[in-house]
Amino acid sequence: MPKVIPAYKEEVRRKILRAAYLEAKEKGHHSLRMEDIAARLGISKGTIYLYFTNKHELSREVIQCIIRRFSEAIARTPDEDLHTTISNIYENTVHPGIFGKGDVMFDFFPLAARDPEVKKKVTTIRKEVGSAIESFIRDQQKRGTIDPALDTARSALMVQAASLGVQKLAATGVEEPEIREIWEGAVFRILGISHAEPDVPAPFISPQLP
Repeated sequence: MPKVIPAYKEEVRRKILRAAYLEAKEKGHHSLRMEDIAARLGISKGTIYLYFTNKHELSREVIQCIIRRFSEAIARTPDEDLHTTISNIYENTVHPGIFGKGDVMFDFFPLAARDPEVKKKVTTIRKEVGSAIESFIRDQQKRGTIDPALDTARSALMVQAASLGVQKLAATGVEEPEIREIWEGAVFRILGISHAEPDVPAPFISPQLP
């Protein structure tokens, strides 16, 4: 029997993750079915179980990939003025188009109340994102654009709360331009800086999973 090349196995795993993300984005986590993921890829459902034990494990991996991309997006934010930087962060981490109508991220949170393993993962995700935001704030404090006395940990939590809040608003039908305005207004208040003048929005880049 020919050996399965590790690189091939990893490629199949990435394709399954991406298909699961697209399914959850379109339909929501609660409507996510292994057979639909398999049909999207043109493979058997049994093949998916060779890589992921169950739907919860697959969902956790999808969310982790998204959060890792978000952290990377914040870390590689161009060395531009503060207002442009915040706009770029919005486009790559908050924009409603990232999750789509399925609200895959929000479907994941209620599971944390019932599943200790999911709760642990959600807590890890929150801390990872918070750490990235804290690093951004500290960097801007060094540049002199944000008050050095600002509590970075508390401010990072407030930015996260604002981000989750506006994404929920988007799920209720609030249009994207208003979502952007609300989020940027909240973030500028949290960071204690003056609001930017309207600019041409940075191009939205939907996160591409491995």
